[in-house]
Amino acid sequence: MTFVLYLLILVCVVFWIYQFIQLMLLTDADFPGKNDKVLWFVAFMLLSVLAPGLFVWWKQSYIHMQNS
Repeated sequence: MTFVLYLLILVCVVFWIYQFIQLMLLTDADFPGKNDKVLWFVAFMLLSVLAPGLFVWWKQSYIHMQNS
């Protein structure tokens, strides 16, 4: 049971790091607002459990809107 818990925590940490790197690789021009990158950074720090999932959702919807 503890192995599964440790594995789940490890997967969440890796997912958080991957999405945070994705955020940092985007330029300011990739965001619709002037301070959006800073706001996402703050969200990643304060809402560390929710922010990666929300960022994936936002990124997919924003890219979809850009391509339409």
